[in-house]
Amino acid sequence: MTRLQLMIMAATGAAGLVLAILLKVEFAWTGGNAFSAPTVETHCGPVAGDISNGVYTFKGIPYAVPPKRERRWKAPEGLSRENGTCWRGTYKAKQFGSMCPQHLPTDQSYAGDEDCLYVNIFTPTLNPKANLPVLVWIHGGYLLFANGNWPKYGPDEDTSAKLKEFVFVTFNYRLNIFGFLALDLLSGASPTKHSGNYGFMDQILVLKWVQRNIKAFGGNPDLVTIYGQSSGGTSVFALMLSPLADGLFHRAWSISGSPIINKDLATVSKDNLKILEATGCTTLRCLQQLDPKKLVQAMEVLWNYVEEMSDLPTKGNFDASLIFADGTVIPDLNFKWKDVPFMIGTTAQEIDMGPVPAEVRTWSKQQYNAYVKTKLDTFGKAISAKALELYPTSNSSDPEYLYTSMVSDMRVNCPNDVLANQAQSSDRTTGVYRYVITEFPSVPTIAFKGFTFKAKYAFHNFDNMAFSGHIPNFIESPTAKDIQFQQTMMENIISFVQIGYPKASNWKPCPMGTALLGAKVNFSSGAHGYAPNKCKFWMENHFYDYAWIN
Repeated sequence: MTRLQLMIMAATGAAGLVLAILLKVEFAWTGGNAFSAPTVETHCGPVAGDISNGVYTFKGIPYAVPPKRERRWKAPEGLSRENGTCWRGTYKAKQFGSMCPQHLPTDQSYAGDEDCLYVNIFTPTLNPKANLPVLVWIHGGYLLFANGNWPKYGPDEDTSAKLKEFVFVTFNYRLNIFGFLALDLLSGASPTKHSGNYGFMDQILVLKWVQRNIKAFGGNPDLVTIYGQSSGGTSVFALMLSPLADGLFHRAWSISGSPIINKDLATVSKDNLKILEATGCTTLRCLQQLDPKKLVQAMEVLWNYVEEMSDLPTKGNFDASLIFADGTVIPDLNFKWKDVPFMIGTTAQEIDMGPVPAEVRTWSKQQYNAYVKTKLDTFGKAISAKALELYPTSNSSDPEYLYTSMVSDMRVNCPNDVLANQAQSSDRTTGVYRYVITEFPSVPTIAFKGFTFKAKYAFHNFDNMAFSGHIPNFIESPTAKDIQFQQTMMENIISFVQIGYPKASNWKPCPMGTALLGAKVNFSSGAHGYAPNKCKFWMENHFYDYAWIN
C-alpha cells in the first residue's frame, strides 16, 4: 500500500482507500502523482496542465511555428522533432497563448502577436482508453478579431464540468490580413501558385494535431465534431468543402455562418489591390517586414463592413470577401460537401445582438416604415413596399422586433436555408439538419462579454451560449424557461455529436423541415419551413447576394 493510500485511509477509513486507489489510477495516466501537475505525452513532448472542479485543462500548447516575417502568408508549419521545432523538457500548458493581431471589437485598439497559434484542451479524464467524443470549437469574429478563449464565448472549464462526456478543444487561427489576404504577389511566391485562406489552413493543421494527440487526453480521434459560431460557422462551411480536411472530422455544426462563397482567386486578388496600395508596399519582402499594426490598419480600407452586416443593404454598396475559392483549400465554386452529419443553425433575430441603427429600440412605427423605405427603395419602390407588407407594423407593436426579423431573414436565415438544401441535395448518405432559434431571453442581455447593447429577442449567439452552459453568466437570475432552453440545446446537440442526429424524434433532415428551438422543439415543414413566403421573396429578388459576410 502506498504512502498516499495509508494517509487517506487513516483520515477517512476504508472508504478512503477506494478514493486513494482511484486517485492513483487516474494520475498514473498523467505520468505523475496526485500532487503533481497532470502531464500528457504529445508528439512534440510532455505537456503539464492543471486540474480544477474535475476538469483537466491544458492551455496554450503551440501547434505551429510562429508565422512571422518570412512565414507570413504561407501554409502553417507544424511542430515536429524532425525539424527541431518541438520544445525541450515539459511544456507548461497553464496559460492561454496570445491572440492573433487584430483590432479589438470593443474599442478598436490593437492587440495580439503573430506568435498566436495555440491549442487548448478541456477534458474530464486523461485515460487514453476513455474514447470520449471530441468537440473542436472554432471561434467567430468576422474572421477579423477574437480568439479561442474569449471569456464565456466558447467552451471552457465550466462547460467541460457540465458536459463530462466530451473532450473540448479550442484554438487560435490567423485572422484578417494575416489569415485571408490574397494577391498575385503572394500567389507568385507560393508553390501552389495560390494565396489566401491561411486561417483555414491553420484550422486544418489543428484537426491534424487532434488526430495525432487527442487520444492521450481521453478523446476519440474517430469521433471528432467541428463546430463554430458566426465566422466560426463560416469556417465549418469551408472545412466541409475542403479536400485538405478529408477524414479529419466526423460531424459538423455551423452556427450563424455566412453561406456566401461566390468569388475565385483572380477576382479577390484584384479586389485586394486596394489593401496592397494602403500598405505602401510593392514587393513581398516589404509586406513581410511591415509592422503588424500597419498591416491591420491597411486592411480596413476594404474589410470594414462589420456594422453594415447588421443593417439593411442599399443596392450595390458592398462587394468584398474574405472567404473564397482559392484553388487549394477550396478548390473551386463547384461545391462538394463532405458526407458527414451536418447541423446548420441560425437565430430568428440574429442582428438583435447590436442592430444598426442602434436607435431602433426607440423607433416609432412611422420611423420604422421610413427607414425601410430609405434603404430598400434603392432596389425599387415595389421591393420596399413588399418588405413592409411581409413585416407589417400591424403584426407587432415593436419596430425592433420587425426590423431585426427582416434583416436577419434576408441576410442570414433564408440564405442558410438555401445552403442547407443544396448540401442535402448532394449525393450523400447522412443527414443535414436545420434549426432556427425562436426563444427569447427572460430579460434583455448582451450577446458577448464587452458588448453593451442588450438583446430582447432570439439574438446572434443565443444557441451557442445555451449549449456552452453560459446562460447563467449573462442572465443573473435565469428563469426555469431559460434553463430549459439551455437543456434543450444540450440534449439535441449531445445526441447529434454522439450518434449523428438530434434527440427530438420528429426532427427530420432537410428538406423535410426546420426545427424551431426554444424551451421545447417545434417544427415547420418544407424547404423554407421557418418563413416560406418571406424567404421566397428575398431569394427571388436576388438578396442572397447580400447575405452577411462573417
